[in-house]
Amino acid sequence: MPTAAAHQPQVVFITGASAGFGAAMARRFVASGSRVVLAGRRGDRLAALATALGEATLPLTLDVTDRAAVESAVASLPADFAAVDLLMDLEIINRNGK
Repeated sequence: MPTAAAHQPQVVFITGASAGFGAAMARRFVASGSRVVLAGRRGDRLAALATALGEATLPLTLDVTDRAAVESAVASLPADFAAVDLLMDLEIINRNGK
């Protein structure tokens, strides 16, 4: 019986990436060779995580409840990060504590 090959996303966009599960997922994807957009409200933590993970990351201070800001941020992603393969919307999970 054939098995499905694992798909490694080239670009992952993670909201809520400044702490907890989001930061852990960012570390995992970067270690696996993906480029990762680190999005969240705490710019200082995003910058620190991006520094730790290197050039495969793009920190993006963003409040996902501001639709215009989200649309603008996505439209202005640099070419290396623009073709998002996977969106992990963890901001709401972090905000609600669930």
